[in-house]
Amino acid sequence: MGDAWLIVKDQSRSLQSTTKLFFEGTPAKVLANKISWEIISSLEKGPKYAREIAKERSLNEQSVYYHVKKLLECGIIKVVEERSIRGASAKRLSLSGDGVSILFRKPSKEVLKPYTSNDKLCLFFKDFVKGDAFDGYIVVGSPEPHGPFRAVARDGHYAAQLSYYLGKCFGYPTNFFVRLDTDIKAEKLYDENLVLIGGPITNLLVSELNQYLKVKFIEPNYWSGIIDNEGNVFSGETDALITKIRNPFDRRKCVIAVAGVRHQGTKSAIIGMTECAEDVLKSYSGQTNYALIIKGFDQDGDGKVDHTEVLRTYSY
Repeated sequence: MGDAWLIVKDQSRSLQSTTKLFFEGTPAKVLANKISWEIISSLEKGPKYAREIAKERSLNEQSVYYHVKKLLECGIIKVVEERSIRGASAKRLSLSGDGVSILFRKPSKEVLKPYTSNDKLCLFFKDFVKGDAFDGYIVVGSPEPHGPFRAVARDGHYAAQLSYYLGKCFGYPTNFFVRLDTDIKAEKLYDENLVLIGGPITNLLVSELNQYLKVKFIEPNYWSGIIDNEGNVFSGETDALITKIRNPFDRRKCVIAVAGVRHQGTKSAIIGMTECAEDVLKSYSGQTNYALIIKGFDQDGDGKVDHTEVLRTYSY
């Protein structure tokens, strides 16, 4: 069947391993041979050529080549490099995964949304990890009237959607990691990794960050839209900005803002970052300073945003 993931319990942690998945006993027959295990044990230390394995383990070279062929046919090992040495092809070998799993019968229960690793989303948040755990705060606007506009945030619950998907990237943090914008100000937590959800009207930290952005909200009337350094304006109700920069209060940290012109725009951005991350973030390759403009659409006509489209991307 191919690759699968195993979640292994290790005391208080859950660790992920990759495994080769089979439905019948062929790999068991291959692995029953002592030489096959010698080959696997050698490759645990790193990629090698068959001749190197034979020499290291004091094995007959032809026997090693025979069992390498069987392990390659099963997919338990793989070729990572091939080159010509004195007219012959030499293959550098490596393990294909952390282990092998054999199922007695094929899975019969269908899941609506199978596990995906969300590689692009995880890459986008790579600066928000310490050890294996999420390191930072997700900040939403206060639901109480606050700030110069006495705004009431209506998008705080979007943090739950983002947190669910981030859980596929990192282990859980040891602290309470969701804060209101008013909490961050009161506790003076500006110099942390911050994920800001909501526009500058409802999330005061986004309004404070705005002056440091190259793609930013138009001041002082934030409802006017978002403007880039070429003068392009994005003012639709479902338009939003997703941006990542160094934290201006501590350059060792990062800030990600997910902010719509209206709360519908913030929802569009959250949908894009979670359900459509591989497409929405396809141009992201690890930059510290990055921004994109996204627009949400009601594709099925039920009055709710369910589809997103990237309008512009910026890397600087």
